[in-house]
Amino acid sequence: MDYVPFRGHEYRGKENGLMIIGTREAWARIAEHIQDSLAPDAGNSERIAILDLSIGNAEYVVTCHVDGPEQPATNFPNRRGWGFGFVAVSVLAVIGFISIVRWVASAF
Repeated sequence: MDYVPFRGHEYRGKENGLMIIGTREAWARIAEHIQDSLAPDAGNSERIAILDLSIGNAEYVVTCHVDGPEQPATNFPNRRGWGFGFVAVSVLAVIGFISIVRWVASAF
């Protein structure tokens, strides 16, 4: 399969996600290739599509695969909780520091 160019847009906010943007012709080529790859006489290839994706200055190759008997865990980082945990620990550290300073000050 030849590579089909697409561009990506990552968004964050109420929802987090990745938008993959391509022309109608590019999506039609991908759809045609996927249909051909999934035909019964196409063989046992697990890879069914390849997208060239550019996000800003970074270039990525996205491949689409048919799910097999072994399902690997995702390697996407879990970004939830890091910011909240950091803020919570920071607030508790500041409260603890102020309490210690007041305790020491009241001892003198």
